[in-house]
Amino acid sequence: MMKSSSSNLLPTLLLLLACTNAAAQALFDREPSLELSEESSSLASSPIECTSIVALAFTADPHENSRRRAAEFEFVGMNDTNGSNNVGHGNLFAHYDEEGEMFECQLSNGWTLPIAATENQLNSLREKLNNGQLVSSVSTLPGMTAQWNANNVDTITNGNAMENAIVTLPDGPWTFTPGKTHPSNPATQRSDDRRRLATYEGLKKVLVIRLIDVNGLVNPDPPSVMSDKIFGTYGDRFTMTSQFHACSFGKLTITNDYGIDMSNVESAPGVVEVPMNVDITAVDLRSGVRNEFVRATEAKLGRSLPGVFDHVLFVLEACYVGCGWAGYATVNGWLSVYHKQHYKSMAVTLHEIGHNLNLAHSGGIDDKEYSDHTCLMGNPWFQDDIGQMCFNPAKNFQIANAGAWYSTRYTLTWESGTSEPNQWQGNIIGVADYGNNPQGLPIVVKLETGTDVDYFVGFNRVYGVNVDSKIAKDMVTITRAGNNGEGFNKSRMMAMLSDGQSYGFADWKGSGKILVVTVGSISKNTDPWYADVQLNFNSPPGPTPRPSNKPTPRPVTPSPTNKPTPQQATPSPSKKPTLISGSFKPTTRSPSKKPTPQPVTPKPTTSSPSDEPTPFPSYKFTYFPATLAPTRECGDSICMPLESDLNCPEDCINIEFATYSGNIGAKGANGTMFSVQALRDVSITSISTFIRFKGLGLVQVYTRPGSYVGFEGSATGWTPIFDDTILQNGNSVLTHLQPFINNMKVNIAKGMVQSFYVYAPNNLVYRGDELPEGGLAFSDGSLNFYSGIAIANGKFGEGLRYSPRQFSGVLRYNGIEISPPVICWMLQDPVVCEQAVNCVWSYLNNACRRFVAGKTTKRRRNI
Repeated sequence: MMKSSSSNLLPTLLLLLACTNAAAQALFDREPSLELSEESSSLASSPIECTSIVALAFTADPHENSRRRAAEFEFVGMNDTNGSNNVGHGNLFAHYDEEGEMFECQLSNGWTLPIAATENQLNSLREKLNNGQLVSSVSTLPGMTAQWNANNVDTITNGNAMENAIVTLPDGPWTFTPGKTHPSNPATQRSDDRRRLATYEGLKKVLVIRLIDVNGLVNPDPPSVMSDKIFGTYGDRFTMTSQFHACSFGKLTITNDYGIDMSNVESAPGVVEVPMNVDITAVDLRSGVRNEFVRATEAKLGRSLPGVFDHVLFVLEACYVGCGWAGYATVNGWLSVYHKQHYKSMAVTLHEIGHNLNLAHSGGIDDKEYSDHTCLMGNPWFQDDIGQMCFNPAKNFQIANAGAWYSTRYTLTWESGTSEPNQWQGNIIGVADYGNNPQGLPIVVKLETGTDVDYFVGFNRVYGVNVDSKIAKDMVTITRAGNNGEGFNKSRMMAMLSDGQSYGFADWKGSGKILVVTVGSISKNTDPWYADVQLNFNSPPGPTPRPSNKPTPRPVTPSPTNKPTPQQATPSPSKKPTLISGSFKPTTRSPSKKPTPQPVTPKPTTSSPSDEPTPFPSYKFTYFPATLAPTRECGDSICMPLESDLNCPEDCINIEFATYSGNIGAKGANGTMFSVQALRDVSITSISTFIRFKGLGLVQVYTRPGSYVGFEGSATGWTPIFDDTILQNGNSVLTHLQPFINNMKVNIAKGMVQSFYVYAPNNLVYRGDELPEGGLAFSDGSLNFYSGIAIANGKFGEGLRYSPRQFSGVLRYNGIEISPPVICWMLQDPVVCEQAVNCVWSYLNNACRRFVAGKTTKRRRNI
C-alpha cells in the first residue's frame, strides 16, 4: 500500500497499483514473440486517453466470503464526488467488489486498466451506469487518463505494464461522451460510431478458453466435458445453449460454428486450451492480469479478440486471491471469466452472458444485490443441471423493447394520468407460455410514472422454460427499474401477490392519490394459466404525514387461534372495506354467506374489518377477498406475512432496511426527521447512520407515533430512545446507535405511521432529495420510508428547517405479530361480549356492539 504526500500529490497518485515486487513482475515474463508493439511501448512516457469505460459485474459465490482488493492513497483537495468539491482526506481504491459493478479504462489497443476512485466517485459511477448516462464499453470521460510508472519503463516490453499503471478520474461535474472504438472489435463498427448496443437475437458464436497457468494448474474437466456442458455437444440437455434457446423461443442460438477453420487449435468443439505465463495462486484474477488471458489466447489463435466471436468464456482451475465470486463479465461486452465448476452451472453462465447483453442485477424485496430469485440476474442457482428459468418483468420489457425475443405486442405500457380516475383490468400470462398464447395476452404491463423509474407487472408462471424459478411461484410480481426499462439498470422486486392481494403506491406520480394493483384471481384450470390484474388510480389519498385524530387502541386480546370458533357470519362485508395505502398484502377477507363449521384453508386469514372506519379512507373500487397466503418457506431470507420472529427467526430477526441506494448524499446538519409506515407488524430494534465526525460524540434519537408534522419545534410529544456519547465512524462508515434505552423496541402495527428524529451535534450526512417532503422513497414490502426534513444549527425549534431531506442510514427490525383488537360484532355470545373490553351486548338488536361513551351504556344484564 502506497501513501502520497500533500507536497507531491499528483505524481504519487499516478504511481503503479500493487504487484510491483520482483515476484509479481516474474508472473508476466513473456516469450520474445509476444512482445508489445512499438506504439504500445511508447505509452510509458506520457499519459494516454481511455477510449471507453468498461463496467464489470459479478456473480457472488455463496460458498466464499467476498473480499475487496484495494490500492489505497491519500488525497487532498480533490473532487471526491460528481462536482461536490469536498476538500479533505479520503481514499482512492481500485474496487473489486461482488456487491456492485467495478470499472476499468479500455485503451486503444484493447487493454484495460483499473480505475482508482473514492467511495463517492465509485457510487456516482454506479448511479450513472444505472441511469443510462454512462454506457459501458461506449462512454468515456474527457480528461480521464492512464499513466505508467516512469521508473519501470522496461516492464512495458515484458507484459507487466498492466500492473504498473493507474487511471484516475477528472474533476467533476462529469459529462460522458462516446468513446473511441477498439478497431479489433467488429461489434463496435457502426456507421454512426456512437453506441454499442447489446443484440439479443441471431447466432451467437461462443468460444470457451481452458486456461493453463505457468505451474500447470488447469480446470480438471477435460475439453470434451466443457464442450458438452456449454454446447450440449455430447447430449447434455441442460446447458447455457439450451436455456438461451428456450427463453428466447428459438430467437437466440449459441453456436461453435465460427465459419473459420479451428481444427488446428480446438481440443473439442468450441473449446481451446491456452497456456499462459501467470501464477494464478499469486494474483487477483479480477485485475489487470485478465489482459494476459486475452494476449495468450490471441497468440494461440493467431487473431485478435473478440474478432469473429460474440462471446469468449475463460475458465480457470480455481481462485486463490480476492475470491468471493463465481464468475464475472464485462457489461455490454464479450468477455466473461469463471473458476472451479461454476462454468457448469447454466444459471451462472446465463447470468454472466446476461451482463454481456447489458442486463443488470435483480434485487429482491430486501433490496439485496442478487435476491430476486424469479430472475437469472438474481443469482439463484449454482447446480449443474438446475437453472431452467428466465428473467423478471423488467428484464423482459428491456429485451422486448430492443425488438427481441418477445414482440412488443405482448408488452403493455399503462399511463394512469394524474387527475381523472383511471382503471384497467386484463389478463396476463407468464413468459413460460409465450409460445402458447392464442389470445395474444401481454406478458408485461409497464406502469409509466413519467420519470426514469417505472414499475413492471408480470405473472411468474413456474413450469416449462421457467420451472426452476425459486420464489413467487405462480404469483404476480411487481418490479421496479430505472432507465425507463430500456437499458442497464438494477431492478428491485416490490411485491409478490396471489389471488385477491393488492399493492398500493402512495402519492402516485406526485398526484397525492393512490394507485393500487390487485390480483383478482389466478386461473389454473385454463391453458394457458393467466392472472387477472386490475389497476385502480385516483382513489382518495392514503395516510398523510400528519398525525391521526384518534390514537389506535392498545390490542387487548391474544392472537387468534388456529381454529376459529364456528359462529353466525354477517350477511355481507361493510360497503367500503379498508385497504391501507402501500399495503403489501391485505389482511381481511369477506365473510362467507353461510357459516363454515371448520376452517377451509390450512391457515385461516385474519379477522374481518372493524365496525368503525380506520384513519385511512377506503378505495372506491371492487375489493377482492384474499385467498391462501403464499406457501411459507422459512429460511428463504424473506419474512413472509405468516412468518414472525417467533416461528421463523432466521428470516424475521434483525432485518436491515437501508434508506439510501448507492450515494448516501453530501449534505449535513445536526439532525433529520422522517416517517415510516409499517406494511406488517414490525419492531424497530436499532438505527445506524452516517456522521461526519470521527471520534467520541453525542447522538440522540427520539420517536413518536404518527407524523412529525406539527411536532418539529420541541421535544413535547416525543419519546427518547437513544441518548449516549459513542464512537462515531465518519461519513463513509455507518455509526450504530444501539442498544436503545433500557433495550426498548419500537413496535409499529400494520398500517401505522411512526416518526423518528436523529440528532448529532457533529452533523449527520444525508441526501437533499428530489422527492417532495412525505414522498415515498423506499419500501421493502414491510416498511415504507418517506422523505423528511433536516434541522441545522440547533435542536428542534432552535434550528433552521430544510425540506425535503432524506435520512441516510439503516433501520433494523424484526417481523412480529401484534394481537388484533377485538371485533365486537363477531362475538355472538352475550356473556363473552360483555366481558370484552369496549364491547356491549345490545338486547334490542340481539348483537354485540362497540361501546361508545355517551351513546351506549356499558352494563350487564342477568341472562
